[in-house]
Amino acid sequence: MLARIRRWFRSDGPPPLLVRVRNSHGFIDGALNLRITWQPSGRTITTTSRAAQGLCIIPWVGGRGVELELTHETGRARITALEDDARIGEAQLVVLS
Repeated sequence: MLARIRRWFRSDGPPPLLVRVRNSHGFIDGALNLRITWQPSGRTITTTSRAAQGLCIIPWVGGRGVELELTHETGRARITALEDDARIGEAQLVVLS
């Protein structure tokens, strides 16, 4: 059964990008508006995601890099990440301003 589950969720690309979002009061919970632009294609996705204790998981849909704009009721931030950042598997800290 475990082998079947691994096969279903297997991906040939990098794992998802992990970000940990905080503001001046600590890690946030709840809805985050995301604008994700994949490079070099320029494909842009606008979506809403949920953060739990600041952790937000963003699927990697292709490309070498991503520009990520995060908006929350308490602030906003913009970061750039590379495919290698997702492969490391550690959450990047993002501070809203």
